[in-house]
Amino acid sequence: MGQLTTLFLAGHETTASTTTWALYELSRHPDFQNKVREEIKETRAQAANRGDSDLSVADLDSMKYLLALMKETLRYHPIVGALMRMAERDDVIPLAISQKTKTGEIIDSIPISKGQRVIMSLFGYNRLKEVWGNDADQWRPERFLEGLEGNQKTRFGVIANISSFSSGLRSCIGWRFALIEMQAILIELLENLEFSPAPGNIEIIRGATGLITPMIKGSDSRRTELPLTVTPIST
Repeated sequence: MGQLTTLFLAGHETTASTTTWALYELSRHPDFQNKVREEIKETRAQAANRGDSDLSVADLDSMKYLLALMKETLRYHPIVGALMRMAERDDVIPLAISQKTKTGEIIDSIPISKGQRVIMSLFGYNRLKEVWGNDADQWRPERFLEGLEGNQKTRFGVIANISSFSSGLRSCIGWRFALIEMQAILIELLENLEFSPAPGNIEIIRGATGLITPMIKGSDSRRTELPLTVTPIST
């Protein structure tokens, strides 16, 4: 019982919210949505030709457009905006990118003290232009098709140089399961449904509600919501 909060928040809401952001971006990028849908169709056909009714994990990992969609959504829409850690000992954190302080000094490292709390902005790293280029503030999954997984001098996280699952010994223990779960959900949805923006002048913003979730700008409800136009695909 004591683990239910962790299971629901870490194992359900995170994947559900990331999938929601993926559908939002696909609704705004119909060309890429069609590429993913065609890739799913081709992969299904290949599985059927070898006598399989279900896709294998190898099939999922072979779908480059679907993977690029998920990687870019994880980068651009991290569900957890920041993490906090406490230093167990005095240490010095080296900086891959030199920084200028308010006094104008250029520093290459930051000293920390035992017991000091350090806040790491996952959102900031995922949008850092020194890592991702001048288009870091754009949702562009093609970057992963081009093999541009950020600045090669910086390696972070468990997948694609993205900080969304954290990194190191305390990285997300369920990151691989989350990816497979998201792949399975998106495949089923995109095979049967087409997603496009909702009618009207609706602006979606990122709401910091513990997790970074979509909200309608100016809405009186102040709740998580993301209206989309969903159209069944005739077979």
